[in-house]
Amino acid sequence: MAMVAAWAAKAVTAKVIAAAGIKSLVAAKAIYAAAYAATYVATAVALNAASQALMGGAPDMDSGKTSLRQAIPPRRRGYGRRRIGGFYLLWTARANYAYDVIAWHHGRVQGPVEQVWSHDDILVVRPDGWVEGGHGYGAGNNDLIHLETRLGRETETAYPALVAALGASGEWTNAHRGDGLATLGADYRHAKKENLLTDFPNGDPKWSVVAPLSPVWDPRDPAQIRTNPVNHRAVDAMGRGNLALMILDFLCHQEGMGEDYETTVAPEIAHWKGEIDICDEVVPLRSGGTTKRYWGSIDYGLTDDPQDTLDKLLKGCDGRLSKTEAGVWKLWVGKYRPPSVTLTRDDILDMVLAGDVASQEAVTEIVPSFVSEAHKWSLVATDPWTDETDASLYGGGRSRPDTFEVVNINSQVRRLVKRDMSRERASLRGRLDGRLSCVRVLGERWVAVEFEDLDETRIVELQKGVKTAFSRGVVEMPFIEADPNIDAWNPATEEGDGPQTSPRPVQPVLAAPTISEVLVFEDSVGGATGVRLRIAAAGPSRNDLTWSARWRVRGAVSWVEGNYADLDPSAAALLETGFVSSANLDVQAAYLTGGGSLSPWSDTFGVDATIVTAGVATDFMTRDVVYPISSTADSVSVQEVNGVTRGGATVKIEAQTIGGLPPLTSFGVFWRAADGVEVEVSPAMTHMQNGGWLFLGWISTSSATGDYPEGPTPPGGWGGSGEAVIVV
Repeated sequence: MAMVAAWAAKAVTAKVIAAAGIKSLVAAKAIYAAAYAATYVATAVALNAASQALMGGAPDMDSGKTSLRQAIPPRRRGYGRRRIGGFYLLWTARANYAYDVIAWHHGRVQGPVEQVWSHDDILVVRPDGWVEGGHGYGAGNNDLIHLETRLGRETETAYPALVAALGASGEWTNAHRGDGLATLGADYRHAKKENLLTDFPNGDPKWSVVAPLSPVWDPRDPAQIRTNPVNHRAVDAMGRGNLALMILDFLCHQEGMGEDYETTVAPEIAHWKGEIDICDEVVPLRSGGTTKRYWGSIDYGLTDDPQDTLDKLLKGCDGRLSKTEAGVWKLWVGKYRPPSVTLTRDDILDMVLAGDVASQEAVTEIVPSFVSEAHKWSLVATDPWTDETDASLYGGGRSRPDTFEVVNINSQVRRLVKRDMSRERASLRGRLDGRLSCVRVLGERWVAVEFEDLDETRIVELQKGVKTAFSRGVVEMPFIEADPNIDAWNPATEEGDGPQTSPRPVQPVLAAPTISEVLVFEDSVGGATGVRLRIAAAGPSRNDLTWSARWRVRGAVSWVEGNYADLDPSAAALLETGFVSSANLDVQAAYLTGGGSLSPWSDTFGVDATIVTAGVATDFMTRDVVYPISSTADSVSVQEVNGVTRGGATVKIEAQTIGGLPPLTSFGVFWRAADGVEVEVSPAMTHMQNGGWLFLGWISTSSATGDYPEGPTPPGGWGGSGEAVIVV
């Protein structure tokens, strides 16, 4: 408390500098910079308690990146790894030396401080604290700025350089430790007043730091004790803070929502651990590699509305907090789970459905913004999420912006707005009024409901505002129809380009592909059996295309997208999806060029996936010749081959040649015991979907001079690629 007494007894010396004839750093700048006034009066710092050292109104988001001067500065706190500014506890000068102390975080941070910024420049700080001079500061001099930092321990250490310069006057002594505050101390000078604008071209330094902030308890780690933060951590080894852990800490923290952990969280801590695990799940990135599903960072003022801060954290993971019937908080992050509660017709008293949205009010585009480290931790807009189908239906619809202050990666914000768009465009929404038996939905997010008017069971997502009106004996449940496929994610087509750090290159104009046929077939993969699609599509004839397809249940909003091997890599593409829903489906295809340009999606092709085509082609599981077919300009030959089909049948195929074929043409090659070898021009859908043929592979005839077109490689799942291992 010595520091508290010193702050209460001392006000920081004010800078009062004339426009000429005084040799202080700021005065010299006044001489050389017309933008500076003739006289400077610094903010006096008079504090009566360390815990009150940072109280007052919070700055806006942009000002939070740099340091501000306020008579009674506010306290700020944060989570994750983030760039954060602070407020001046000391700002004074002696001759050509200046001395600053900023408090940038209330309470201990994990640290270390990874970067120190002044204005929008990252400083190169040597291990001894001296800043290397560069184009922004020092003009090559390495002895102008000296920095130290403190991480906010309960008992801290004063800055020796400041004490040496200011201790004799009592302005800053060893008692000025900054207990419980993460701070930065700076002592800096200019070599000559004539060089001031060269040494400090941006004027007074405006300090900020990048660091992992408040450590949080992880209930999954048995080595951590909730009430002893000694080994709590703010981020993982990659610098990513788990949003569910932040929400848990903020919910129970005395400087957050202040909930009692033992009574309002602990009974459901097993459920919380599951949500924390989901945040740590890996999601593929368009550029390669992976990221975690939900991570981020935030800093906030202790005088901010705690509910606003909590809402920002929840928004970063599409999270919902709801209380169980016992009054215990449960967190649900944004990943669909099948419901464990079903409401029957006997539970429902009334249902009020929302009407259709007017076409001019329908949201068909969301333009998200997030805090990007690549853009100096600024809030930047990224690719809008557009529902092209509904946009054409509603004559363009309406675009709305959305801000995600805790999100720091483009992939995450795009996945979040996909979920937002699904809710915007959901066709079934409204409010259910149920009997008191419906209190079992309290604490849930997804619920199955038997809708009497629809004569079927639908899965709904409960919205904010679920409440029990005991006086009327009614449970009110606002809802939106859930989308079980909302978490399907194809980064190649859905992640977008992200905010740009340089002008976007001009993209080529690509033609949309066309779908000529979609075959529905039943298949077994990895021990699971289900319905798949075989899609015949046509696009440009080039060898750098990656094909994508997407499907959705007719009437749904979100698509299930994927990249698929082209079973016939020519202008005619043949794609096979993973398992799909057995329902009426909308299907589209697109292609991605080697340069990263995505074509428009094809027109929608409708297919009834409840009707499975019988007799589709199969192929070998093992065979003694890996690729037994060859060709000339007018013939295709099959050599003798023995093998076992995927159905388990042992097959021997005699050698055979088929002549009279056109040159430079791609064929599918098939065999059936009753007919022998036959060929069909790619994509060979007749043989693929009829009669139970054995597919042998793709082959192209040559030109008259023996030249072959771009040859199809053995396709995935159809004759020898790494996707379908053939045992020889």
